[in-house]
Amino acid sequence: MNRAIQRIAVTSLPLLATVAAFLLLPPVISAQAPARKTESASSLSPADSAISDAVQPAQPAESIADITLDPATLIPELPPLPAVKATEIGGVIAKLDRVQDQLTIQVFGGGRVSTLFDPRTRIYRNGKPASFEDMKKGERVYADTILLDGKIFARNIRVAGADSVGQSQGVVVAYRQGTGALILRDALSPVPLQLHLTSGTRITHADHPASVNDLRAGTLVAVEFQNDAGRATAREVSILITPGTEFTFTGRIIMLDLHLGLLVVTSDVDHKTYDISFEPSTILAGDGLREGADVTIRTQYEDNRYVARGVTVHSSPVK
Repeated sequence: MNRAIQRIAVTSLPLLATVAAFLLLPPVISAQAPARKTESASSLSPADSAISDAVQPAQPAESIADITLDPATLIPELPPLPAVKATEIGGVIAKLDRVQDQLTIQVFGGGRVSTLFDPRTRIYRNGKPASFEDMKKGERVYADTILLDGKIFARNIRVAGADSVGQSQGVVVAYRQGTGALILRDALSPVPLQLHLTSGTRITHADHPASVNDLRAGTLVAVEFQNDAGRATAREVSILITPGTEFTFTGRIIMLDLHLGLLVVTSDVDHKTYDISFEPSTILAGDGLREGADVTIRTQYEDNRYVARGVTVHSSPVK
């Protein structure tokens, strides 16, 4: 057994010597040979420089989450609204469709009118700017409406209080003396507007006092009214034109339709356009009556329209 132990000790001596030598080595043995100095970019050859540029570490790509888009830039810019006279519609919000951008108003006096709106529409609440989200069903509103592409469009919408005052313009359909109800027809409203006249309602014609007897059917009026517990009470009625009133227009014909018996003239006085009806059998296209002609037209106001009674052609373009 002692020999076996001696044999193991003898055979283990080389291994122990190797381990001892490794442990006794100075730290400098573990150091590697000094690395070559890195060559500067100026000392690199063109080929080496190209390779160095090609292996540059990739820059981190901009995170998709960091890219933001303004939703407003995705919406095409809308054209400005035409500068035409607006008609006011007052009532209570019966329906508000924000998907179709449509507002349905229960008009004071009866009936419903639907009007479109978009970001060009200005919203006010108590005289201060508001948003579409501020409007709620059942609230009183007054909308300044125009015809846009053949549809009713709200240029302004005012969310009103209980003592709100509205304005409108239309043709008298009837006045009922017994109940004091004045019924108007407006070009923008598919239903008549009914107003209530009281002893305190002021009626004028050309800035002179008038009476309810002057409110004949076919008379064009402008009214100012106040909402009283859901009923529109007229505060002032201004008579603008009465049936049979004569008007003379001097200007240039910009449209002539002999089949419809309709011409449109631009006035030299106020530079506005006026639709004038005529009977083709009495007013012929002869004597230079054509588009572009400078004319004087004598008309009479009848049934909410101007009807030509005579035309004088001053100059006419050559055919």
